[in-house]
Amino acid sequence: MAIQNEKYYLWSDPIAIKKVVNLVHADSIILSTTDTVLGLLAPLSQSARSCLDTIKKRQAKPYIVLLRSKDRLDHFIEPIENFHIENLVHSCWPGPLTLLFKAKRSVPTFITGSVGTIAIRVPDHAGLQAVLAQCDGLFSTSANLSDQPVPHTLAEVDPTIIDAVACIIDEDNRMAHHSVASTILDCSHGDIRVVREGAYPIEKLQTIAGIQFS
Repeated sequence: MAIQNEKYYLWSDPIAIKKVVNLVHADSIILSTTDTVLGLLAPLSQSARSCLDTIKKRQAKPYIVLLRSKDRLDHFIEPIENFHIENLVHSCWPGPLTLLFKAKRSVPTFITGSVGTIAIRVPDHAGLQAVLAQCDGLFSTSANLSDQPVPHTLAEVDPTIIDAVACIIDEDNRMAHHSVASTILDCSHGDIRVVREGAYPIEKLQTIAGIQFS
């Protein structure tokens, strides 16, 4: 796979952070390593959402929203009134845990999807944290075409995705790259339900929450 040098950066390069922030503000799509799997990142705009759908060849399925910290939750969801869920938020973020909440009515449907829920994660990644400090949040999704395997390396990313993104951000140390997706828990019904087991073990999460999941 040939990658144009002018669109390839390393997270350790201060220029990379500035580049990503500028591209986010310009409504562009970025391919990068994260603290989970290789991901596509985009600003929280309707046009960027449409671009992600086109690149991944999928529709009507919302994306995970990355936030810098739990302190930004109140922009997207109503106050959490379940202390088991609060335990997860306070103990597991930043980290590879995605929580599904019922979204505020004021949150646009291009972020929530048709069912009115929003999937949120706070990443444990210095580069992403630096970018998120300068924007409201980011759409995040695995760097694969819909219904295709999630790539573990940049060499496995579909060439059409490489061509479509404005920038590629990699790790200096390839051994530092992670390739396990986040665990997803649905907290939108009042209880906690397992949607996907990933990098965060369910047993450990149940201990932290103080409850067995559905």
